[in-house]
Amino acid sequence: MGCLKCGRDVEEGQIFCHACLENMERCPVKPGTPISLPRPREEATARKASRLKLPPTPEERVKRLRRRCRWISGLAVLFLIASIVLGIVFLRHLRNDRKPQPGQNYSAMETTEG
Repeated sequence: MGCLKCGRDVEEGQIFCHACLENMERCPVKPGTPISLPRPREEATARKASRLKLPPTPEERVKRLRRRCRWISGLAVLFLIASIVLGIVFLRHLRNDRKPQPGQNYSAMETTEG
């Protein structure tokens, strides 16, 4: 059940919530004074309805699983492409380290005999 003043959930048997009771104690009303209580907020009932999540239907579960599989396969393809590119770059770097630099002549290098 909801508070008649603000719409918050209250314990069984109570009409107003604790916060509204404290507010009303600060501003007492003479007995017999007519009052009008607001209608329960529609937002509060809408919030309660949105909190209730139904389990997904089998079709929704299949869609989610397919979407997840697409993501995983896409990431696997990207990882494979990145691995190939990095491997090519690394192999070219190794090959360039073995090549003589332009202007170097290995046959003309002097060796010291000791």
